[in-house]
Amino acid sequence: MRVGLIADDLTGLAAVASEFERYGFSVGIAMNASSAGKIAERYDIVGIDTNSRALVSDTAARAAQEAAEALAELDPDWIFKQGDSALHGHIAAELSAIAVALNAKNVLMAPACPSLGRLTLDGVHRPVADDPHTHVRVVDLWSGDNTVAVADATGPAPVSPGRPLITVADAGNDAALDTAVCRADAFDERLVAGSVGLAKAIARNLWSTATRDAAPALVLLGSFQSRSRQQAETLLATGTARLIELPTIDEVSDVCAAARAAGQTLCDGYHVVLAATSSVADTTDPTRYPFLDDAVRANIEHALRQTTRAIIDEYRNHMCGLIVAGGTTAGIVAHDVLKVAALHQVAHLSDGVAAGHSEDIEGRFLPLVTKAGNWGETEVFLRAIRWLQQTHSAQEPKTRSDLNV
Repeated sequence: MRVGLIADDLTGLAAVASEFERYGFSVGIAMNASSAGKIAERYDIVGIDTNSRALVSDTAARAAQEAAEALAELDPDWIFKQGDSALHGHIAAELSAIAVALNAKNVLMAPACPSLGRLTLDGVHRPVADDPHTHVRVVDLWSGDNTVAVADATGPAPVSPGRPLITVADAGNDAALDTAVCRADAFDERLVAGSVGLAKAIARNLWSTATRDAAPALVLLGSFQSRSRQQAETLLATGTARLIELPTIDEVSDVCAAARAAGQTLCDGYHVVLAATSSVADTTDPTRYPFLDDAVRANIEHALRQTTRAIIDEYRNHMCGLIVAGGTTAGIVAHDVLKVAALHQVAHLSDGVAAGHSEDIEGRFLPLVTKAGNWGETEVFLRAIRWLQQTHSAQEPKTRSDLNV
């Protein structure tokens, strides 16, 4: 099991748990601690709803402790105590009880949720940035609690406190949360607390680890839509992918060089984003479909056709599958390059994003994801790659009967 989640109400638990599903991890929720073990083998992420928001502090803490002990028996990579992003409830008492029960040495507390504008700066959590009445100095939540030590960015941490040390992390953006999670991961600090923002960061961390253990993907970015380009930037920012520019001049040597660079990148274990430079498109008007000169368009389509064919011919066995973004790109790849005869077991990944097993005219199969240019959430390439890798790692189909078609 990757992550065990604990929350004091169902809506908060479901919100945090679903962030992991966005990155391709399976999620299950148990309505009490005794039920967690019954579903653990079926899911990457298992959450327990303690339903304790309205209880008194001591009772809520005991419920959280019982949930943590039940999850610890399942040996998850992380135990995550969800807390309300405005710090409602009994997060301090609950986290203290869990930390003591699990004999945790160091605990990360990161309540920031940048997507809602709820930031933690200089140790002060700010649910509403311009309303000081909502601001909370997080360490003050543990005032009078001698079972744990608490520190934030405004002062030095206690040296050898002899009890669990809860460190409150500042975070003004998602990158700061990513850094906090990477640090916790590096130092094997597996008990963490926060809200949706931290859940996203841990999901990204898990995704990056999982994707390095599987074959890489080839992403063909023919669309010049800003959303597709942002989605590619999100993938590249994980450090697991490399950008290879598609040649826009019809030179055989340029096509061969791009194909070799892409192939070597795949062999090195990195995903490849093969894309034409956006400088050739007129994107000055954000409401207008990107304009390409006819000659430039023809060159790009020819280079895409030739480069992709060269990569597939030489490096097909070094990839888990393809993602094609843009209608024209999908047509070129499916009809001209892969010679797809049928797409089997088509699945929905996101609005405008579908996946399936492509079968070519020779009966060979390759996992394929198609994405309409201006569709899909920011992390859709990560979700698509997770699908490709899981599909590729399973029994790879050799015939139609393997797909039950």
